[in-house]
Amino acid sequence: MRADALAAYVEYGFHDTSDSTVTLACAPESEAATFTNAGTSVEDISGLELRCTIAHGESLQEPSPAGFAKAAAQVLPSGTLAPYEGIGHFGPMEAPLRIANDVVTFLS
Repeated sequence: MRADALAAYVEYGFHDTSDSTVTLACAPESEAATFTNAGTSVEDISGLELRCTIAHGESLQEPSPAGFAKAAAQVLPSGTLAPYEGIGHFGPMEAPLRIANDVVTFLS
């Protein structure tokens, strides 16, 4: 992870608490929803008519988004798969310029 990205993650991704600890900046419900939806079937998105790129990094353990990214891209009529070799779970913080350039290309 790049040092500047890690610093921004720590500064904006966490809040100090009154008992001198830290907590995630996002709502607990938002964090929990990430894991609650982990078992969602790609059939739930099958046939959605939207242009999108399903990007994923490499993972050393399963389950991970990399494990279902290909299946998700395949069920979307306008879905494209974008594997990022050499990048892990925190891809945008590991290679921010690479990811940003790809996002700009996709949107233009």
